[in-house]
Amino acid sequence: MNIVVSQIGIDVGKDELVVCIDQGKPFACPNTAKGCLEIIEKFPAGAEVHLEASGGYERLVRRLLSEHGFKVVVHNPLKSRRIAQAQGVRAKTDPVDAKLLSRSGHLLPQETVKRTERQQLADHSRAIDALKDMVMSLKQSQVMPELDSAAKQLYAEAILALQQQIDAAEKAFEARVKASDCAETYQLIQTVPSLGKLTARRCVCELPEDVMERSTGQIASYAGLAPIDNSSGKRTGRSRLGHGNARLKAAFYMPALCAIRHEAWAKELYQRLRSDKKSHQTATVAVMRRLLIRAVAVLKRRTGWVLEAKTG
Repeated sequence: MNIVVSQIGIDVGKDELVVCIDQGKPFACPNTAKGCLEIIEKFPAGAEVHLEASGGYERLVRRLLSEHGFKVVVHNPLKSRRIAQAQGVRAKTDPVDAKLLSRSGHLLPQETVKRTERQQLADHSRAIDALKDMVMSLKQSQVMPELDSAAKQLYAEAILALQQQIDAAEKAFEARVKASDCAETYQLIQTVPSLGKLTARRCVCELPEDVMERSTGQIASYAGLAPIDNSSGKRTGRSRLGHGNARLKAAFYMPALCAIRHEAWAKELYQRLRSDKKSHQTATVAVMRRLLIRAVAVLKRRTGWVLEAKTG
């Protein structure tokens, strides 16, 4: 006998949640702990709840639903919008989105949500990256032609203060990650030649939660480092890279340039692709992908690269 599981869709906003239970009439409630607990009382036991990632505003309701035993699935908003278009739904309002998630959420790919500890580490890591972006922006402003000397001094002082804050934040992150259950991952990544603390930090925070269950090809695609075919019939189009996880992808760029200069395998791969008339970018991405595969390999083996075969 088939058991019917209630499907609930929630459109998440900064201040409000719009809820639809089994494609019924949507209703709204505040996006607060009290509001979440009130709607949880209305949900049928064993229901499956579908949310869209919404810049972190979905975290509260996701956590409370999980604590109350509900299966919660967080979806990529772009994918849910695509399925709406496939069904001929042109309108986009909060009630429409909630009803769509209730009707079609079970058809969308189900991504594994990060554990709370990893999510908190990711928040810390992204704050560090945000500060670094600020420093880069200030440095660009500092070299503006004919910039007033007083303004230049202000920029210099701000850059120095931010850099000191970044250094302290990076030390705090390292201490924090070494005290967490991600400590082994952090150390293993750094055993791969050309990969350092920054790449290890990004891998700890940005790799998918189910990395051990995914193939190397799936992980490369997740990072935006796997070429996507673009062919039909007799036409063979140029392959392209997907967007993927931009933070994870960026973490392998400088290590790839370093490997091309100092690692024999990377030099050979880069030069071979360049001799085949591939662009610098394509050849560099190939090295980035190889480094990512090596990083994932040591995680799956649970032994450092130094202790493993150094080829491949």
